[in-house]
Amino acid sequence: MRVKGTVFPGVARGETYINIYFDRIRGLIGFTPSPGTLNLKLEKPVDISMHETKRVEHILLHGKPRIDARLAPAILHVRDHAPYDCWVIRQEKAIYRKDVLEIIAKDNMREKFDLKDGDVIELEFKETRKKKRSVLERGKSIFYSEGRISR
Repeated sequence: MRVKGTVFPGVARGETYINIYFDRIRGLIGFTPSPGTLNLKLEKPVDISMHETKRVEHILLHGKPRIDARLAPAILHVRDHAPYDCWVIRQEKAIYRKDVLEIIAKDNMREKFDLKDGDVIELEFKETRKKKRSVLERGKSIFYSEGRISR
């Protein structure tokens, strides 16, 4: 799936978020991300859960997962440059609506591609297959639902 987006400044929370989950994000995507995100305002909303392959999450005591962010692999297409691998990250409790994407990559994309606010670029989600979710991912508890085991 390919979408067009307009670069905009955002609210400068991307760097803080990347720093909070730095080690986890680096482990999930396989490289050290540049601090901050590139913000794209899309022509229409996108449901990132259809493209996600990774999650920043943890399992709560009652066995259900808590998702902090969803990650989807993508390819950035900027003017005359070669396609560039990146990741879309969407926080579960995002301040943006679904018509905004935050992009993370190895490089500062504004500097690498000389991007300015208002520039229009394309983003292509890599084709992904939805894998079957485990019991934990479906929200089933690994603990007994009762306080004690009956004999």
